[in-house]
Amino acid sequence: MFHTRPPHPAPDAVHLRTRTGAGFTTAAVLAAALLAPAATAALPATASTTTSTTASTTASATTPSETPVLAEGFEDWSGALPTGWSRWNAAGTGSVAQVEGPTTGSAVRVVTDTTTSRLALVRDVPLPAASRTFALTYTSRVTAPSGTGRAGVRINVLGANNESWFFGRSTATDGWQTTTEVFTVPASATGVRVHVFNDGLRATQDVDDLTITPSSGTLLRAETSPAGDVALRWTAGPGVVAATYDVHRAAGTEPFEPAAGNLLRSVPGTVTALADVEWEPGTDYTYVVVARSEDGTEAGRTNAVTRRSPATDPTATSYLSLTRTDGGLRAGFRAAADAPGPLAVVSGNRPFQVGETVSTVQSLPVGRFGGADVAGLPGLGDEVRRAALVDADGTVLATAEVAGLQHPRIGLDADTVAKIRRQVAEPGTPQDAWRAVVRRVEGGRAAAGTTPDRWAREAAFLYAVTGEQRYADLAFEGFAASAAQVPFGAKQELDTANPVSQLALVYDWAYQGWSEDQRAQAVAFFERTAAFFELVSHPNLTLPDKASNWVGVVRGAELAQHLAVRGDGGYGLREARVGQLVDQLRQHNEAANTAAGHYQEGLDYLDYDAMIATSGTLASFDAGIDALRESWYAPRTTDLLLRTVSLRQRPTRLQWGVGTASPVTAYPLYLERAAEDRLVGPLVELFERTAGHRSASPWYSPGYVTQALVDWPEQVRGYEAYSPDTVLPALLDDDAGAYTFRNRLADADDTLLQLNNRNRSHLGWQGYDAFGLSLISHDTLWAAQPGKDQANAAKYSRVLVDGATTQVVGQGTTSVSRAFPEQGGGFVSLANPAAFGVDAATRDAVVDLTDRGATDAVLAFSDRFADDVAHTWTWQLAPEAGTTLETERQGSTLQFTLRRGDAWLRGWVLDADGVTAELSGGAFRLQRSGTEAGFDLVVALGSGAEAPSAAVTGSAVTVEGAALDLADLAAYVP
Repeated sequence: MFHTRPPHPAPDAVHLRTRTGAGFTTAAVLAAALLAPAATAALPATASTTTSTTASTTASATTPSETPVLAEGFEDWSGALPTGWSRWNAAGTGSVAQVEGPTTGSAVRVVTDTTTSRLALVRDVPLPAASRTFALTYTSRVTAPSGTGRAGVRINVLGANNESWFFGRSTATDGWQTTTEVFTVPASATGVRVHVFNDGLRATQDVDDLTITPSSGTLLRAETSPAGDVALRWTAGPGVVAATYDVHRAAGTEPFEPAAGNLLRSVPGTVTALADVEWEPGTDYTYVVVARSEDGTEAGRTNAVTRRSPATDPTATSYLSLTRTDGGLRAGFRAAADAPGPLAVVSGNRPFQVGETVSTVQSLPVGRFGGADVAGLPGLGDEVRRAALVDADGTVLATAEVAGLQHPRIGLDADTVAKIRRQVAEPGTPQDAWRAVVRRVEGGRAAAGTTPDRWAREAAFLYAVTGEQRYADLAFEGFAASAAQVPFGAKQELDTANPVSQLALVYDWAYQGWSEDQRAQAVAFFERTAAFFELVSHPNLTLPDKASNWVGVVRGAELAQHLAVRGDGGYGLREARVGQLVDQLRQHNEAANTAAGHYQEGLDYLDYDAMIATSGTLASFDAGIDALRESWYAPRTTDLLLRTVSLRQRPTRLQWGVGTASPVTAYPLYLERAAEDRLVGPLVELFERTAGHRSASPWYSPGYVTQALVDWPEQVRGYEAYSPDTVLPALLDDDAGAYTFRNRLADADDTLLQLNNRNRSHLGWQGYDAFGLSLISHDTLWAAQPGKDQANAAKYSRVLVDGATTQVVGQGTTSVSRAFPEQGGGFVSLANPAAFGVDAATRDAVVDLTDRGATDAVLAFSDRFADDVAHTWTWQLAPEAGTTLETERQGSTLQFTLRRGDAWLRGWVLDADGVTAELSGGAFRLQRSGTEAGFDLVVALGSGAEAPSAAVTGSAVTVEGAALDLADLAAYVP
């Protein structure tokens, strides 16, 4: 098994609190954050606490003493709207109503009934010239949200630029909830436009007690984050520069004095917001933030804020880690919310299995999350190598193996480094890849042709393998350059996750070559990114469906960061947060991938996701955490790659979702899983012949080439060897509605076909590819899909109704799917009328990949459509450029031939009277019109001067000895 190493003692002590002081000297990274001076920071006890009799949360915050510029209780109404407010309905439909407020009086209700509706109540509010910073406070209740938008309050600046803020959420509140936010307007602003807004969301939002008040800037706010944690935000005030902030927490609602015993976390002065992820459900917590100067003295503190944590814990995965530190052995854990307590950790030197029952006579009682020192306890001494987290019944919930905190700790142990050194000394793909890395790094960051984070990763990799100090220095140069560019105010959290995923490895691999100050600067940067990731709010991350690539990318990057940095420079072990990330990634693995390996958004996004998530996942294995293993290895990803990537030069890929026919495939990211599947030989062959040293145009991506060198096998022995004669049976996936066929893994003449039906749907990018085809044979792409260019009808290879490209996704069904023995073909029977918006839409298809000399494949399609109104029905292929068309009428049969060089695709359409055929605008089209349409056709694929002829008798077509009855394709036997 790759990525499982014996533990080593950690060189660095683990502390629970971050150090006081520095971050990067780069201005972009060290933007100073301010709090009110110490003389004014200890606020009087004027904080109000609002507790609704129907709410499950309580909140308190300092209310600035200035007179509000808006104080709206929604008590006065003029007709259908609150007095002074107007209605703005930019899209969709909805309603506004007066409802009962959280305590007494009335509130306003905004209801939108589609996921694309945009409905707001609007009011312009003038601002006093002397004030620039304002606190917005409102109480709201959001129920039944659906869609990718938000419900909340938007503020637009008037009389200045177009600056705006949207304070809202895409998830339901737990009853009435009070939100306080601060915004600062430019000096030229004359006022703000306030929107009580359901924006691109189906939801019911109730709002009351909306105020805007000039603020001194000294304010701590607490609310439930979109991800379901307690979000803390504090504002800057004049007069004091904070080197660090100490966040203190005490259970209950009573005031308390900040002290070491209630310190939750300490962060650099660049951080002014973070999430508390260590909470018991339905519990009141009170928070205070203390600013400290460079010398550690208190420079100021915020008001106290009380917040009730969410009523339920969404954690669905149990995890355990077992880490050897300078202080001994430590367990980190987080249990799934439904795990029956009390919980315990049980030790042993054998592998435990999740679900088995074990004795808990000698065990360590633990809570639902956090960490515990285990050295010296009965049965859990220094000799322990493995442990299990068990529930009240002794059932194993999660398992772990002891790991240390030595660097490098991700991927590059001593054995792997020695293997790499041996491989790069011999001719072959590893040597070529190594030389490509050396060229890029030594050519300098500016000339590398890649991002600074990936360049830094390659420099750190060279240092870890060679030990040459100059590479560690270059790695830090790239790290600092990338860190200075990380967009903490990113329009997308992906913009931050992409570099952070690489910088985590840079830090780990170059750690031994960096000075203490360089390490400290990096840790301060990671403290800032950690806080950023905790508060991300995009629906692709926060909605219950975790299939989107956003989850793999953002949560994978954060997990890689924590596992690379934990225990260093006061960073802590982040045990509870690691558990949350493991849970998110486990759910993502199961939702985004099918058992057959298909990824909902296509191969491009499978590669993109893997580019980031691989580092975090493999880091968890190296940290001894087992919780992701099953979901990581379950999809047959290697099988999928072997069936979907051609041996053309440069290769083409089969398409579905929004994937493209890109020649770039991230094979090295799958070598580790190929080893688990015992398919290293064929995958290595595919890589070497399309991108490696035996390809026409070798190319070693800076995004994944280092992973290739980590996982490249020294020998294939013990795995399935490559053989061009190996039959690749059809990969049938009724879950996704995706059916993949390949005749062999030999050369550019291989035939590869994917049939799609979209049997399920997820949030995020996905293709309108019901009844879609993707077809490659004889060095030609015959049937492509549009990728993201989804409005271009000419780029589809499927049936179009009246030329429409969009479809209802996820409504398909499969009645039959079976593989033919001893070849790569098969039969499928599909239905999907909802996708086309018609009464009936069915497809029966045969794929026969019997070798018949010049003909390598025979395909047959019987497609049936019907509706209560007439349509134009288009059966379409989108072949690559350079394809020509010949047609010939043979009685009622239409013969068509597509050619590109020596390759041909010849087809016969039965009952073709009234069918038109053309190759126009890059698309080959067969068209019928009416309330019903049938497309019965047989296709042969091959190369050479002569394409075969066919004999047609009634509904039967015979070509090259294959007799296919279009009236009963289900009965076909090759």
